[in-house]
Amino acid sequence: MRIRAILISFLPCLLAACSPMAIENQSLYPSSVRVNEAEQGIIDDDIEKESQALHAFLVGQLSYQDEDLDTAVLALSKTSDLLESPQPLIHLQLAQLSLQKEDYERALLEVRRAQAESADDVYLKLYEAGILDVMHSYDEAANKYIAILEKHPSSEVVILLASVFYRAGQVDKAIEALKSSKDSSQTKLYEALMLEANKQYESAVTVLRDYTKINNDNIAVNFVLVRNLVKQGKINEARTYLKDLSKKEKQSSLIVKVSEAADLVDSPEAMLGLLNFIPPAEEEIEGIRLELALQAVQAREFRGALRDVLIHLAMHPEDSSARYYLASIFAGAGRRKQAIEEIFKIKPGQEMFVKSRTFATFLLRQDGQLDLAEKAAREALAVEPDNQKIISYLVLILRSAGKFESAKDLLADAVDKAPNNDKLLFSYAIVLSDLGRQEESLKIMQRLIDLNPNNSDALNFVAYAFAESSKNLDKALEYANRSLNLRPNDGFYMDTLGWVYYKLGRLVEAEQSLKNAMKLTGEDVVIAEHYGDVLKELGKREMAFEVYKVAVEKARDDRSPDEDVAEARLRMEQKLKELGEISE
Repeated sequence: MRIRAILISFLPCLLAACSPMAIENQSLYPSSVRVNEAEQGIIDDDIEKESQALHAFLVGQLSYQDEDLDTAVLALSKTSDLLESPQPLIHLQLAQLSLQKEDYERALLEVRRAQAESADDVYLKLYEAGILDVMHSYDEAANKYIAILEKHPSSEVVILLASVFYRAGQVDKAIEALKSSKDSSQTKLYEALMLEANKQYESAVTVLRDYTKINNDNIAVNFVLVRNLVKQGKINEARTYLKDLSKKEKQSSLIVKVSEAADLVDSPEAMLGLLNFIPPAEEEIEGIRLELALQAVQAREFRGALRDVLIHLAMHPEDSSARYYLASIFAGAGRRKQAIEEIFKIKPGQEMFVKSRTFATFLLRQDGQLDLAEKAAREALAVEPDNQKIISYLVLILRSAGKFESAKDLLADAVDKAPNNDKLLFSYAIVLSDLGRQEESLKIMQRLIDLNPNNSDALNFVAYAFAESSKNLDKALEYANRSLNLRPNDGFYMDTLGWVYYKLGRLVEAEQSLKNAMKLTGEDVVIAEHYGDVLKELGKREMAFEVYKVAVEKARDDRSPDEDVAEARLRMEQKLKELGEISE
């Protein structure tokens, strides 16, 4: 069919984000067909249908690239309905979007349309079974998994089959499916968890003992075993097991602490309270698909990871960890708008709230949405007011927005609570410098150096400040050398040393240091100005001219230069004119 040929030619281009020019130059039909039709003035029904499908496809792809998901879903749904033969890439894209929009009927339809082209694709079969599970079509989902196992046996599919039985209330069937697996420790672990959920504690202990013989690395499993002993009322046996375990795992402070605390309690309820840091069996079972998604990420199988996270969230939309992982996947794929949208679905009181807002702060600041970034950071800080990571992020945002007084007030309060914290003191000094309060800034930096003589950033800051003011140059040289001894390959530290040499009149040493700094920083614009100044002072006017010229062009190409770069560019443009350059 022509429509299939047309879409095949467009898909690789658009899905790889090719240029609009390439799209415009693509021929949709043979020239002779277009000419004849134009002469006749007749539009063939098939051609009209193809044209509509292609238009909808283009709208859908462009909307998807712009992260306008509502428009993308409408346009791609129209494309899918008009197709006379399946296009798996389109159908899968629409299935993903439909899952996000909670349109499970459409998601199932699109996965099945994709299967019409790739009937033996295990990924698609698992997708179909997962959506059926979401829709509570448990019998049909189970049959799909059983069919997959007949041709492609794996522990992953066995575990998914067992989870369907469990969700359908058929726990005995779930346990039997896991028992029948010849595979791994992972199936044994879920077998034990389902036995525990079914109150078959003795059987769970038996399976867990077998598990620990195969896999000694998972310490948490030992606590699950102890929990099942306690649920049987075997407190003394649980204590003995913990003591033996603490001897084997001496480096695990958690095991030692739990073992010691177990000697001080008598009731099963109190003993179980010691183990409440281990998620309940039911929670672990409901998280099966998310666990498989994380394993897929570790194996760099991101397509499967995205599928399983979406299906898990369709079943458990309140799971903030899964929502956070989905946002991370979107951000990693460059889909920042979708990532931010998912992040803000995580509400106050949920486990991942603070992390989600911190992540949002990072993404929004990168996108230049400083007001929203500040709002997200303050929401996180309201929950954890002493979280220094959040304070640092918020200070960056406030500085980027020019809100230096707000940044100062925030840091002053933080420093009052933690007066000897290196990072907070450094940030406080920087913000005071932003406000033009250089004397106070240097006083705090000197205090920081007294507290930590190996703080290379503080040493470099003071050295550069002294060089800029042409004061205390001997002390500046000492600090510049100390900072470089701590971080020898830091180009900005090397620039400071070169600039100190320049102010001391040691021009040959300044030239060499700044030449090295240029190499280390990829010809930073501000460092280039320093280098050009030294070359000009040495009488190497042509070299200085070239350095200034390249740096000015680089600064002009920078769409969002910081204040230092913008000011350096203006100064160098003036210096170029003085050297004979006419610059517009």
